[in-house]
Amino acid sequence: MPDTVKTRLEELADRCEAATGPSHELDLAVADACYTHGFGGVNYDPSLWVERYGGHTASLDAAMTLVPEGCFPLLDWTGPHCRMRDQLSRDIDGHGFAATPALALTAAALRARAAKEAS
Repeated sequence: MPDTVKTRLEELADRCEAATGPSHELDLAVADACYTHGFGGVNYDPSLWVERYGGHTASLDAAMTLVPEGCFPLLDWTGPHCRMRDQLSRDIDGHGFAATPALALTAAALRARAAKEAS
């Protein structure tokens, strides 16, 4: 894939980094990208997901649901900055710098998902 072509997940990660705080519109877009296309073999309505589990851009618990299997986040609260590591503590393609820890974690998880999809 050429460097100039961004995936939908990478574009959402960029939007998370540009946001100044939680965004219901962004939460719906993230839920649509991650949960309405067969997540766990089930299709979810994005608005129902956000209503039931909370917004990824506001909640660390909700943002953690985006972290790909086999990955774990390292969150630096001073940035806030988040990077993803694998089970062997190696950095993987997943990082986020944002206005809040939840936004940084969401951005990093989306980038890690995009990297997994590309491989």
